Amino acid sequence: DHPLDHPLDPCFFIDVIYAISFSLYPFTERYAQPYFFSCLIRQMVSTHTDADLSAAVQNALRTLLPQIREEIREEFCTGSGSSNAGGN
Repeated sequence: DHPLDHPLDPCFFIDVIYAISFSLYPFTERYAQPYFFSCLIRQMVSTHTDADLSAAVQNALRTLLPQIREEIREEFCTGSGSSNAGGN
């Protein structure tokens, strides 16, 4: 049973994305925010109900999360993430 399989308030998803964006900055500034919001905006123009918007947000998240994971993995494997965290 996947958490994204249950309908939730679309505003909840948008709040979660903002929280993730700030916690992963600057990664999200370069990759996640522009990609996610372009997907979301494309979906929003064709949605008419909260259920449609919720489905659009869920689809955008499903598309985006693997990319976020891969980019984070690359950032930390190259050492740029760990050196920034150490204050160097």
